[in-house]
Amino acid sequence: MRKLIILASLLGVCVSEMEAQSVVALHSGGNTFILSSFESALKMAKTNDTINLPAGEINLGEEFTLNKGVHIFGVGYNPNANKLNQTTKLLGKKLIISSEAEGGSISGIEFKGDISIGSSGKEMSRFDISRCYLNDILQTANSSYSLSFILTENVVNSILGSDEFSYFVVALKSNIISGTLKYVNVIAYNNIFLNKASDDYLFNTCFLNLSYNIFLAEKFASNPDEFLECSKNVFTQNTDFSDNLKNIPLNQIFNESVTTNFDYTFNMSADYHLIPNSPAKELDTINDPGIYGSDTPAKEMGVTSQPQIYDLKLSEMPNIDGKIKLKAVIKAQQN
Repeated sequence: MRKLIILASLLGVCVSEMEAQSVVALHSGGNTFILSSFESALKMAKTNDTINLPAGEINLGEEFTLNKGVHIFGVGYNPNANKLNQTTKLLGKKLIISSEAEGGSISGIEFKGDISIGSSGKEMSRFDISRCYLNDILQTANSSYSLSFILTENVVNSILGSDEFSYFVVALKSNIISGTLKYVNVIAYNNIFLNKASDDYLFNTCFLNLSYNIFLAEKFASNPDEFLECSKNVFTQNTDFSDNLKNIPLNQIFNESVTTNFDYTFNMSADYHLIPNSPAKELDTINDPGIYGSDTPAKEMGVTSQPQIYDLKLSEMPNIDGKIKLKAVIKAQQN
């Protein structure tokens, strides 16, 4: 991690945390613009610009459309990831990421509404979502053109395509998936699939390429012929696929923070590292399965690549000049 220690002198006036975090920063053309809302920043932004969202809640309304290929960063979804327990939460029922947002990205937010991907009649070759806490991701209805997006290090419920599933391509890397996938082409490496899927299949009408994942589902796939590749995965249930580990008890994969009162849902406080003596560690000599197993493992607690306040100290008394010393330790991930 990069570490920056900032010593600042404040002249008799303290700016409240709420005031300091009520602005949105737009980085465009080598300049930084401080704006009062996400909407105004997006309106002003151009393709490949960066928008930094503050900590706290941002209300998007019933439906909000992202129609530019910009890069949006919140402060993260896990309150344990920084000293001030800060997160960025987007509020609303639906976030539409239209095909005009191609090449853009979102990182470091929580959004419990639905995300709709794509526009009717338009292709989208790539959109990236990373280190977010999300509900369902849906293919826009009647979108018969190719849609591709990459999910990295997120917590996601379900990913659901329309009937045109062969056009919906999803690459999954180091995510925790708690729901089901339907009508999608899936390339998945180093993920954890929590859903028990007792009422439906985990994968339903999907074409799949799966390696180094951990699966807890009892009903795995609606049709074995859907698999293009399935190897080096760990299953808690039985499976007919060769070159995978099967029937591995949960307590031989994760520690008690996961296994105690386990209910097949994501636990913000759980540790999803493999236990040291897990049979899963013997699956491959190069990579372990799960979100921390590859040469680019998931970042702890979903910390974004944007700076985070890890320590903040304020002197109790002003000095002779009436100034108060502030010492802040700020860290950011390398990527």
